[in-house]
Order: sequence, then C-alpha cells, then structure tokens
Amino acid sequence: MTSTRLSLALLGALSLTITGCFGSHGGDEDGGGPPPEEDGGTPIMCELRPGFVDSIECISPSLPGELARVRISHSVGICCGSSTPRPTVRREPDGSWVVESAFDACDCCEGCRCAALPVTSELELDIPIVPGTVHTVRAGSASCEIVIPEAPVCYPGSADEVYLPRVLFTNQRVSTTLTASSGGGCGCEPSASFAGPDGGEALSIGMELCNCCEACDCIDAGYQASTVRDALPAGHYTVDTPAGARQLSVFDLSSGECNPIEPTGLRIVTPRDDLSTSGPRLTWAVVSGSIDVCCAEPVAGVRELAVGAVGTHLELRSCVTYDCACVGTPHPFETWHSLGELGSGTHMVFAGEHSATFEIP
Repeated sequence: MTSTRLSLALLGALSLTITGCFGSHGGDEDGGGPPPEEDGGTPIMCELRPGFVDSIECISPSLPGELARVRISHSVGICCGSSTPRPTVRREPDGSWVVESAFDACDCCEGCRCAALPVTSELELDIPIVPGTVHTVRAGSASCEIVIPEAPVCYPGSADEVYLPRVLFTNQRVSTTLTASSGGGCGCEPSASFAGPDGGEALSIGMELCNCCEACDCIDAGYQASTVRDALPAGHYTVDTPAGARQLSVFDLSSGECNPIEPTGLRIVTPRDDLSTSGPRLTWAVVSGSIDVCCAEPVAGVRELAVGAVGTHLELRSCVTYDCACVGTPHPFETWHSLGELGSGTHMVFAGEHSATFEIP
C-alpha cells in the first residue's frame, strides 16, 4: 500500500459572530445585549476551544484523482463574541480517521444563557486509492464511511461506425460517436475515449467495454458511446479509430481559407435506442455538397448560424486550399456535424434549401 499523505483543506469554514451574550447572566432582566465595542479600552480575550460535533457526512471520491471529503456540522458550544472554526483531522494506527472540532473563540461567556449556532466545515482526506476498501471517519460520537469502489474490469471494444467531422473550426469542440452493431458480452457498459494530440498531430479514439457479466448467458445487441473534448488549434490531424484512420482538419474562420457553398442534401442521425449506450446522446446532421476539384479531395465543414425557435440553421463551407492546375470536375461528398445533446421534443434543422424535422424521445 502506498504511504498516506494527509491534505487538509478547509473549504467552507464560516466565521460566526454571536451577539446577545454579554449582559445575559442569570439574573439580568434586559434579555441580553451586544458585546462591548472593540475600541481599544477593553482587551479581546481569544483562545482555541474544543467544539461539539452535531453531525458528520462522508463524500466518497467518484473520479480518479479526486479526494474524499468529510463535512461536519459543529459549534463552539457556549456564547462567544466571535468564533472561527479550526477543525483538524488525523489518521489512527488502525487506518481510521478522526476529525476534531475546534474554534478560535473570542470573548466567551461561560455563564451566559445564549448558545452558539452550528456551522459547517468541509475537509479533504488524501486516502490511498485501494479499490474495494472502506474507511471509517469519526467525529465525537458520530461516524461515517468512505467507500473506494471496485476498479472496473474493461476490455477493448470494436466499432464498425465512427461519426467524426472531416473539418472543424477553432471555436468548435470535437465530438465523436462510436457504434458497434453487435455485442461482445452480456451487460457490458461501453465508454468512448479521446486521446492526444499531446503536442503533436496524432489523435486516437477508442471504445471500452466494462463490467461485463462473465457468468450471464446473454449477448448484448450492440453498443454506442459518445464523447466530447475541447476545441483543437488550427492544423491537420490523423485520428486513429477502431474503424481505421481518419483525417481531421481544423481551420480558423478568420483566415479566409473556407468559403460558403450551397448544400445539396441534409439527413439526420439520432442516437440509437436499441443499443447499450454511454456518454452524451449526440444527434448528428449529415450535410451533402459537391466541390469541383481536379486531384484534391473535397474538404468541407459545417457551422451553426443560428439556434432559435425556428430551428438550427447550418452553413456549409469548402476548405480546399490546394488543387492541381487542371480542370476540376464535380466531386460529391458528405460531412458530419454534431448538433449536441438535444432535449426531448420536435427539432428542425435547415441547410440551404434543405430542411429536416425529427423527434427526440
């Protein structure tokens, strides 16, 4: 087991000022008044006092690298002019954790009738990530447990379809959907991953199948998984996918390299409901066009002009930057554009003179 390093971060400590305790001794009839002014005439007496824990809540990590957290509700227990929470945490020899409540308390009154209100403090615990372990955290008489889940068992998955734009612009995020039309196990959970470019021009897209039921007697119908990553800088990238290598070009619209052309068709591809799915449920617009080229391939991208009550309007742009010095001929093509994860209802998409209306359940 790796060594334990304790990281304490007081994320939400609240400073509490209580009034009404000075002049609130047993026989006073005034019901209590405010504490004296800090005018330099009366010394402010402060000390670190133990607190009292009302409740404790454990928050287990849900992502790799995430720290476990503990949230306590506690109070200084007596009437003070002001109090600032200073909880601490330590690990015991048996592996459990202990949170101790404490307050920087000033001008406290032992015999006053008022009581301090509880505040909430949150601490982080740097717990060794050992899958399947349980860690007990105690604070006073209260306790809770932090559970480190079992590590998933995953296998590389295949995909016979990969939805990926041929061209993106520098203000567009990179979306992809991978589809396997047949299953590779029973009860598998698919997930899509996007790696790179790590300073280069190589990207990779993959699918994993996790937590399959080895003892179950069934075969999944298939899988569909999507993922979205941040936009890429302008450049030309090679993308390794389960269905083969793809080319992805990213252009800056301000460069003037991409010019509007008229679409020749439009179709919509919605998420599959008959497959096991994961990630955002992306809807794709497939826009057709034609470019006169000689030896170059058609290179085109789609951008959204407007999204509103009348639907989503798409613009098709040709980004062919070089061609041979010969007479070009029409080359038809299709290019994919992610419309994102759409809400339930009726949607309309327009691309030039073409339109499509479809339903999302």
